Amino acid sequence: MNNNNNTNTRIVTNPFILHAIFLITTIKEIENNRFYLFMERLQKVQSSKMYRIPFYIFIDNKLTTIQSIKLNSILSKFKIESLFSTIEIVNNNILPENNAYNVEQKNKNTPAFGNSSGPNLHFYKTINYKVSNYKNVLILETDCFFIQHDWIDKLNYFIKDKFFWICGSKYYGNMFNRMDNFTKQHINGVAIYKRRDDFMEFIDFVFFYIKIKISLKDEHIINYDIAINNVIDLFNKRNMLLDSPIILNISMKDDNKISNYIKIKPNSVLVHQKFNHYTDQKEK
Repeated sequence: MNNNNNTNTRIVTNPFILHAIFLITTIKEIENNRFYLFMERLQKVQSSKMYRIPFYIFIDNKLTTIQSIKLNSILSKFKIESLFSTIEIVNNNILPENNAYNVEQKNKNTPAFGNSSGPNLHFYKTINYKVSNYKNVLILETDCFFIQHDWIDKLNYFIKDKFFWICGSKYYGNMFNRMDNFTKQHINGVAIYKRRDDFMEFIDFVFFYIKIKISLKDEHIINYDIAINNVIDLFNKRNMLLDSPIILNISMKDDNKISNYIKIKPNSVLVHQKFNHYTDQKEK
């Protein structure tokens, strides 16, 4: 789908606001209806009073004809094209042997980027997509939702005078007290990224670090956002990771019953929270 919607569209050239929205999803999430549930939530909130910006959907692999029909019917059902200037589907073409996510098991043939190789490569290909076209991007996952209307405007207002590489959220859920102090500093991958040249060079180093740690068998799994936290101090750039008051990360499984978002972060606009078991299995 490549939909052009020129109604109330403003060309985004301002270097201090969002230029595009990137949603990372998978064929599995289209099949198990998490993609449906994300879009159902998305259409309930107005995106902006001022801007229509591009919306890109990144899939881990090529869709079958039936899967493509399902995806496009969901977008049409919820009139998602009315929220954005364009909607495009991008195939990140992650090979089956690399499309792994297995937290517990240590495999004999661990992929080069570990047992979270699938999400890692999905992020890496997404963060490198059309960098020259869109410098400031918001990366979402399907277990995110917005709790305020005009969320693009509110995100823009917050970042317009901020200097950062990544603007997201530290963890604020029920597992907080069980984490070590270093892990508590990490910024979740659902965030706004300023894709400056120095940041993109940093990301290349992050993935070099993951590959080395896996090859040395120091680790069997390193998620990219944890790896960012692990190496950021080597660059003396901890100040470039911004814990935003308007993005809330409560994305552990034990957090799925939390509903007091405003109590945790009073200015919350975007929440990252896992679906509970019932919702995740709900048929549509």
